[in-house]
Amino acid sequence: MQIVPLTPDRHEQVIELVLRRCPHFDRTMVAGPLQMPGRTDHATWLVALDETGGLTAVGAQFHLVGEPEDRFIHTVVVDEPRVGNGVGGRLHALLVERLPEHARVLTSMVSDSGTPLAVAQHWGFGVQQVSIQSRLDLSGIPAVALPADVTLETNHRLAFDDEPVVEAMLDASQTNPERERTGPMTLSQLRGMVSEESETRPLGVLVRVAGEPAGICYGLINGVEAHVFYTGVDPTYRGRGLAGLVKHGFHRAAAGAGARIATTENEQHNTGIRHVNEALGYRTRLEEIWLVRPVG
Repeated sequence: MQIVPLTPDRHEQVIELVLRRCPHFDRTMVAGPLQMPGRTDHATWLVALDETGGLTAVGAQFHLVGEPEDRFIHTVVVDEPRVGNGVGGRLHALLVERLPEHARVLTSMVSDSGTPLAVAQHWGFGVQQVSIQSRLDLSGIPAVALPADVTLETNHRLAFDDEPVVEAMLDASQTNPERERTGPMTLSQLRGMVSEESETRPLGVLVRVAGEPAGICYGLINGVEAHVFYTGVDPTYRGRGLAGLVKHGFHRAAAGAGARIATTENEQHNTGIRHVNEALGYRTRLEEIWLVRPVG
């Protein structure tokens, strides 16, 4: 078994390996870190090759630009025939050796994947949260009537004449559990989630009430898949169904751009947006367990 750095000619093989082992994952999210080099830094990608040069496992570790400096994503995926031969442990150890001092490492596993939680715990990880991934069929998305004082504004680049007001609305809207762990998200961070170097396209929709920014939905399109990164409404305007309206506007725009499905991911205790998703027709695909390991 040989472990070497990942080269661009194997990118598609890596994507196929991850999707084969994690069939519920979306290609958009698996391919993202490879297709958006400007979105990550301190990145290490390693692959394990068998005696014939075939890909048997992959390990990845990187920091997402704009996230807390000590927060690193850490992933090890081993092809089914090689599970249990120690290659996963070797990749894990090589990745951890390359971590900056005092880094916190995040990894995840699907709750029904068959991967023993005990393995991650043996490597020093503890459960941080459970995320719910859900999916919506975008075929036949109907138009909806808006209240007289409500408008939807498609704005893919998130460039606004009243940007400070929109920024303040975005900050106020973040009452989700994730904010407590990662801090507030800014317009600049949202923009940075889609790299101009990638094949993905940004998609953003703002909802206004009497001209004032009240809520936002932002994500991307990759081929026939749209993924929602964030949906939020300023608490001042909650109770009027604006989260559903702005997300519905995102769906309509995505379908108009050729997307056939939409996906999103939410922390299990974020019941507000999960109720909105259910009302819009999203169906749960999987539960993903996020684990954290302090290092240093």
